[in-house]
Amino acid sequence: MLIQKETNTNTRTFTKIIRAVRQSLNGEEHDYTQGDLRKAIFLLAVPMILELSLESVFAVVLLPSD
Repeated sequence: MLIQKETNTNTRTFTKIIRAVRQSLNGEEHDYTQGDLRKAIFLLAVPMILELSLESVFAVVLLPSD
């Protein structure tokens, strides 16, 4: 019973994270001054991390060949 309860808790946590990532990438308007500060920071951080990752990929792909 304890293992099933842990699994349900982990599943709910994972679902919340996936929902927040989708919300951050959808481009919906969100009032970051209202609500949970941690969620607001997460919603702003996901696109920034994605942008930095893609910039690194472009830098590697566009290296001048000698």
